Amino acid sequence: MAKLPRLERSNRLMVDAPQLQTPQFAEQVKTASTIKNALDKLKAFADKEAEEYVVEKAIEYSVDNPITLEQLQSAKESGINPIEQALNGGMVWNDALNKLYAQQASNELTLEMYNHYDNTLDKVNKGELNDKDLIKQELETPLKAWRDVIAQIDPAEAHTFYEKGIVSGSSSYKKALGTIRTEEQKRQDRINEGLKVGIRKEFELFMATNPNDPALIMVEYNNALDKAKSLFAGSARKQSYFNEITKNFSNALTAHIADSFVAEFSSEEEALSAIDSNKVTEEWSPAWKEFTETQRDHVRTLVVRGFSKESSRQSGVITKLDRDVNATIKRVTSGGDWSAIEKERESINTQINKETNPTTKESLLQSLAMLDGYISIGKELDGRSTSAQEYIVSKWEGLKSDMGKEVLKGWKSARGDDPVAFEVGQDSEASLGNIDLLLIPGDDFNKSMEPQLEIIDRNRAVFAGENKVFTKAQTAQAQKILSEGDSAEIITMAMNIAGNPHSDIMFKQVADKEPWFEVLGGLALSVGNEETIRKILEGRKLSKEFGVTAEKFVGSEAWRMVVDAYGPNHADDVKGIFEATSFHFINANNKGFDFTQKLGIVQDASLTDSLQVIVGRNKRSDGNYGGIEDVNNRNVILHEDINADNVEDMLQTATASDFDIGDHDIEAIHDAQLVRYGDVYKLIDVNGSELQLPNGRPIEVNLQDLQESYNNRSIYGGETSAFPHLERLGLTP
Repeated sequence: MAKLPRLERSNRLMVDAPQLQTPQFAEQVKTASTIKNALDKLKAFADKEAEEYVVEKAIEYSVDNPITLEQLQSAKESGINPIEQALNGGMVWNDALNKLYAQQASNELTLEMYNHYDNTLDKVNKGELNDKDLIKQELETPLKAWRDVIAQIDPAEAHTFYEKGIVSGSSSYKKALGTIRTEEQKRQDRINEGLKVGIRKEFELFMATNPNDPALIMVEYNNALDKAKSLFAGSARKQSYFNEITKNFSNALTAHIADSFVAEFSSEEEALSAIDSNKVTEEWSPAWKEFTETQRDHVRTLVVRGFSKESSRQSGVITKLDRDVNATIKRVTSGGDWSAIEKERESINTQINKETNPTTKESLLQSLAMLDGYISIGKELDGRSTSAQEYIVSKWEGLKSDMGKEVLKGWKSARGDDPVAFEVGQDSEASLGNIDLLLIPGDDFNKSMEPQLEIIDRNRAVFAGENKVFTKAQTAQAQKILSEGDSAEIITMAMNIAGNPHSDIMFKQVADKEPWFEVLGGLALSVGNEETIRKILEGRKLSKEFGVTAEKFVGSEAWRMVVDAYGPNHADDVKGIFEATSFHFINANNKGFDFTQKLGIVQDASLTDSLQVIVGRNKRSDGNYGGIEDVNNRNVILHEDINADNVEDMLQTATASDFDIGDHDIEAIHDAQLVRYGDVYKLIDVNGSELQLPNGRPIEVNLQDLQESYNNRSIYGGETSAFPHLERLGLTP
């Protein structure tokens, strides 16, 4: 707090003071007493005005320099008057400051006290403070300390503050005591609730272990009631507790008796008749006489409910087991594996053995017998050809025939829906390949597929025309990788599939709706195509972004080249090649190219460049190799090691010794067109008819061998020895 400045005397004009009247002449001065009275009045007025001035200044000072909680806290700890330095004026100044600062301190500490009381009650509510003496001490201690601080300034204000604090503190104390009593009552209630549950369970356990001894149960019943009465003897709510326990024991007893009657009597009508005539079972007859009418009515109600509940339980058991049986039968008729079927059958049998109701158990055993019939039929037919299965079933009669036909119908449907899953499921020792391994470089995927592929190869006749090695689920999983995977994942999957002996079929299944993926797999098998693969995948993303698909490029020169090279019977190959081409083209031209102009695209030469990259065109020092080349007015896809610039000349300069064709017209060969079949090419004329050897076989040529012969002629001149490829292919006439 800033130091209080000392009061300076003021010459302020007191305009309202009475004026002293001085006579103009000395002789006119009034008497001395008159003058004295006037002076006294003047002094009294001046003193009053001065006091008011000092008080005004004191108010201004206290407003400008308010006392703080920190100062009061320091004063509480030190015992020093917090405004001592400011008391440097006269009596009026000091008295005014004491009053003003005492009021400020009282207001500040009253708020602090209220907060302290709230914090104390919060501790009580949390259970941190639960001793009444400690609570009283917690409430009073700071109040006295703050009172003493205010007393240093103004004892009268300190007394007022303390009295108000006592009143408020008393209210908080009473509230705290109420909370303690409430919490204690809750604690006692929890204990008593636990006791009630415990002694009831104890009685119920006794009845469960002595179910056929009603006399002993009744003795324990009375003993338990006496025990309950003693347990709650000290409680203020003892009568309420005892009444509740009595009711609980009675309900437990009547429930036990009702359960006994439900188990003893064969029907609800029989049980109720015995109750109504007081002719209950022999065991319960003595105890029954001790029951009140209320208890007997309760037993009657529970018996009705028990028979209804038992009926529902039996119905539920039958429904559940029938559902399980039907599910296992469906597994049999859908070609599920036998190990899983046997496990399910054993689980059903275990559940049946636990059933105690003889009627229900008999019904369940009948369902199990039907399941066993299906299992027996399935195992008898398993492993045989379809025709053998149909023949065997045709010899059966009655129910077995019907069940056999149902099994064969289900197998046919399952085989048609998912042939791979069906055939693998039929072999208990086989397992499906792990599609997740497609994302891991290496041999893990192909190793995991070996058992599955072995079964497929063994049952190839079943898959005639199917061209499937993946199950529906496996195909969907692989297609999801293709649809949602990143570039690295897609490339890894392509390489894993490409390295499998069944890669052609795998690619067709996975790339059913995205044939470009098969092209990617072919590129992934060869070293040096990393950049091409990257551009295809990036272009695929851009294709989706721009909304430009391969269909937009139909009609282009590149499109006509692909269609011409593959022919009309290879639509999927054409589509795959051209999808990959479009992706590569879009990536190469994604900056500054107007993809909205169709005509501009189809005429663009760079589209043809992208096509040549996709089909394997590579430039070497002596010319262009591979790719698509026009040979005698027909486009043909060349192997990457074939010089495209020389192909037409190679064919037109071929000699009879290159082909060993006997009397065949060599000129027809010179003018022939090429159609690629793997590593060899068939020769056709301009009408599309195959050129044939004298024995009727089509003339085929291995361009690598022909290129070797051509190069030799170019080096040495003249004719070379007979072309050797026909012998290797078994095509010698």
